[in-house]
Amino acid sequence: MCRTTGNKMKSKWDSQWEIPFKKKDIISMVEHYKKSPNWLAYMKLVPDYRGMKVIELGSGRGMNSLMMALSGAKVTLVDSSENAMSFAKKLFRAFAIDATFIVDDVMKFRTVEKFDLVHSEGLAEHFKSTDSIIKRHLDLAKKGGKIIIFVPNTINLLYRFSLFYSQHFGEWKYGHEYLTGIRKIKRCLERMNAKVLKQAGYNFLLSVPITFIELKKKHDEFLYTVKDLVSIYKKYKYIGWVESVQHPLNKYFGRSAGVLAKKE
Repeated sequence: MCRTTGNKMKSKWDSQWEIPFKKKDIISMVEHYKKSPNWLAYMKLVPDYRGMKVIELGSGRGMNSLMMALSGAKVTLVDSSENAMSFAKKLFRAFAIDATFIVDDVMKFRTVEKFDLVHSEGLAEHFKSTDSIIKRHLDLAKKGGKIIIFVPNTINLLYRFSLFYSQHFGEWKYGHEYLTGIRKIKRCLERMNAKVLKQAGYNFLLSVPITFIELKKKHDEFLYTVKDLVSIYKKYKYIGWVESVQHPLNKYFGRSAGVLAKKE
């Protein structure tokens, strides 16, 4: 998910999404992703996406938006990485689903449309001004529309350790991140007169293996192929169940945390 502006970050995320795949691998990956902790956390926030007009900022491969589209939503994806958008288009094409794809900076693209849901995952923490990216979400939402924002959970000490260690050695594959945290996101939303409705999280149990992988592998070694992703997502049918029964820990101490808010 391409999250920031500038040619350096655009190049970084272009290389991240430049991965080979076959259609059968794509379909298998998506089927297993339905059981992933990521998507289960989204479902905790909004169980039904039917009929919604949705836009995702910093969409990357667009997996979450695809899940929403498969549920009956009309989706728009925005990302500054051409490789990410090329991947997303082929992903949607594999399921014969129409969507709108915008290759542009999430802060600069223009549209007159207003959306039922504006969402992002792993985007807000790349902005020094949290207010600016929160305002962007709210500006795109219609009155009464919903906002979903997922960010790394700064309460999770393993995330903080791996971030500081990796950025110190210049090996953090996601680019520079600020310690934004879900509490800061909630405060910004409330300050802008949005009503916070729910909080969710995921990957409390997976924090240890994720940290080990991030510390062990450098950015240029950490590019997944679709077959890699299929192998990972196959395990989600077990991990997803374990994650779901650990919901209280995920909500507050998971590796990632998300919030659902309503534009007043």
